[in-house]
Amino acid sequence: MKKFLIILFFTIYCNKIQSQDYDIFYYMNYAFYLGEMGNKNDNLKIGFLNKKGEIIIEPEYSDGLSYMNNIANVVKDSISGYIDKQGNLQLFPQFKKAYWNGNIGYAINDKKDYAIIDMDGNKITDFKYKNLRQTSEKYISVKVNGKWNFIDTMGNNIFNDSINVVDKGIFNSVAVYRGNNRKLGIIHINGTIITEPIYNIIYGQNYSENWIVKKDGKYGVINSQGEIIVPLIYQKITHVVNENDPIAVRLNNKFGYVNHSKEIIPFDYDEALPFINGIARVKKDGLYHYINKKNKILCSFEHEGGWNGQEYFSDNLSIFKLNGKYGYINKKGETIIKPIFDSANNFKEGMALVQKEGLYGFINQKGEIKIPIKYEILSNLVDDRIMFGIN
Repeated sequence: MKKFLIILFFTIYCNKIQSQDYDIFYYMNYAFYLGEMGNKNDNLKIGFLNKKGEIIIEPEYSDGLSYMNNIANVVKDSISGYIDKQGNLQLFPQFKKAYWNGNIGYAINDKKDYAIIDMDGNKITDFKYKNLRQTSEKYISVKVNGKWNFIDTMGNNIFNDSINVVDKGIFNSVAVYRGNNRKLGIIHINGTIITEPIYNIIYGQNYSENWIVKKDGKYGVINSQGEIIVPLIYQKITHVVNENDPIAVRLNNKFGYVNHSKEIIPFDYDEALPFINGIARVKKDGLYHYINKKNKILCSFEHEGGWNGQEYFSDNLSIFKLNGKYGYINKKGETIIKPIFDSANNFKEGMALVQKEGLYGFINQKGEIKIPIKYEILSNLVDDRIMFGIN
């Protein structure tokens, strides 16, 4: 049968984010950051551990996801449902598939139509959507008759049918729409046009009031009032993790950092990532560095940094890669945990999820095994629970 994660991949909006405060509504990277690693097969059973590695929920489910908002989505005997932290199980055989995010659920029928449901499985809307994607706590993008709109959690339409909205989410009460010229602008949920459709690309983020835009091949940043705060002159702009931090941009094939159109850090770098907790990773002349906002190099190293989304310090350690293996360095660039792992996640609450020889476990900040590396699937610690899969 098609796996639950694959179904969700198509129903929850995807986006890239590089932040410890990752946005759970972008499901693709939600699963990526939580570290739900390993390849599921029909012989695996899913259960849940506590942070000590003790089994809290026995492995009796054919599929599942990490706890979120105190419940975990599970599948048992091909029936979707959820389980709370006390082990109370609710299954909903009336639906082909179902998924809950907080107090809101999404159900799929045999015709592959979608409906909004509550925690008891009661329908809030009819099965009338051909696709849906939750993009924030308040709003869900839905597709009806080949056209996207947004609804609230009670199923009420946000925009009238004359507005050709794009399913990029609603951030700070603002959405993206497409004009008759096929270009993009932004619109308030009250229907007020904020900018005319003049941009080729627009994307926003839940944790910022600003929007990255592209026009005539150049990138810039506008705010939710449509005002240009970073001029459209750059070849590339990275995600704005914190709107008060300098933004990494590329000009003349070199990266630097700007803040509201003023150059903060010179364009000296071959690569540059966003600032997170006051530190950013950059590359220059073959060397990687971590710098602060004053462009002071905190440490340098020749080996690669962590994989996408993992290039920051967490619990004062950062992942590096050497000869195809992953380890951890401190803020002085000193190796604290040798590169012996096939994959690795950032530390959280003193624990890091790692892989070795196809199996997964947790280590502490000294590199000691905290939870045995024996699981075929393992999630990161979320809501004090760890999902595991084992034959």
